[in-house]
Amino acid sequence: MGSNFSFLAPLINHRHSRPIVGGVIAFIVCILFGKWMLHKDPVPKPAEIFSVGVVKSIAKDYSPTLKLTGNTKAFREVTIKSEAAGRVIKILVEKGQIVKKGQEILQILDDNKAELLSSSKLKLSQKEIELHGVKALKTKAFKTETDFLSASADLKAAKADLQKTERTVDNLIIKAPIDGYYEKNLVTEGDYVNAGDPVSFLVVLNPLKLIVNVPESEISFIQMGQKANVLLASQKDPIPATVIYVSKVADKNTRTFIAELSIDNTQMLLADGITAFVSIEKSPVKAHVIPTSSLALNDQGMLGINIIEQQNKTNFKPVDIAVFDRDHAIVPGLPDEVILITTGGEFTKPGQTVNPVEASPK
Repeated sequence: MGSNFSFLAPLINHRHSRPIVGGVIAFIVCILFGKWMLHKDPVPKPAEIFSVGVVKSIAKDYSPTLKLTGNTKAFREVTIKSEAAGRVIKILVEKGQIVKKGQEILQILDDNKAELLSSSKLKLSQKEIELHGVKALKTKAFKTETDFLSASADLKAAKADLQKTERTVDNLIIKAPIDGYYEKNLVTEGDYVNAGDPVSFLVVLNPLKLIVNVPESEISFIQMGQKANVLLASQKDPIPATVIYVSKVADKNTRTFIAELSIDNTQMLLADGITAFVSIEKSPVKAHVIPTSSLALNDQGMLGINIIEQQNKTNFKPVDIAVFDRDHAIVPGLPDEVILITTGGEFTKPGQTVNPVEASPK
């Protein structure tokens, strides 16, 4: 035996002690074997599969809404100009009134035209008398057919001259060219104006126009006749509107397109220049309603969701959010059916095998 068991030599040589020695040796061997087992590398245990909470999400029809901002504008603006020269002697309409087409707005005085009108009327009377005399003399053969035709022509010319003069004088009374809202006078009584000078400003507010700038990425969703809802800064409730114009030329600086909408303003409660928030529904698409708590960022900083695919392997899907609030996000662009990881996804990596545990929908 080795030196480690030399202390047993006397006992081994003694005949009556041999059974005891055998027991001691067996005991020592057991201790040494136990130490060897403790120092031996343990048998590796199979790795535990991580459990995650999941729900099945099924896409539903969703009508995305295009949000735009714009301003109201008068449907038409008209600067009324004088068609004759003269002095303003009377303003017949005050600013802020509703006027009708043909309604007299203001009056201009021109003494020369008044005298010309009187002269034209007198001339017409004279020509009528002359023609009457020629007719009488012609029946007695004192006037020829030529004299009669000449007198008739003179009368016709006098009538034309009077009509022209009356139109000139009529221009001294300025009238509204259209129905509208009389925004302001540009002259006051006593002012002298020339032909072509602006004298008043008129706007058409019914219907009211709404101007919006549409991003180039969204212009394909805007069509003539399309319906929209408009919330004005001056109103509490949305009002309907209709698209009446879509530009086909983008602004060179902003790369946006002009679109115009029409709003009913029969009650004349809406004004020009009000900020408007426009909502236009796009064509329906398939989308998932995802709890915002399930949204995650990957290592590249992309927003997305963690899902489970074949063989219970995880994957990260980048998403574009259409609409979201505090609790949910509407996400288009995914397969019609996905297994969404709702809890534990932050502890997994793409391609990792997991144990999916059905969770309660949020």
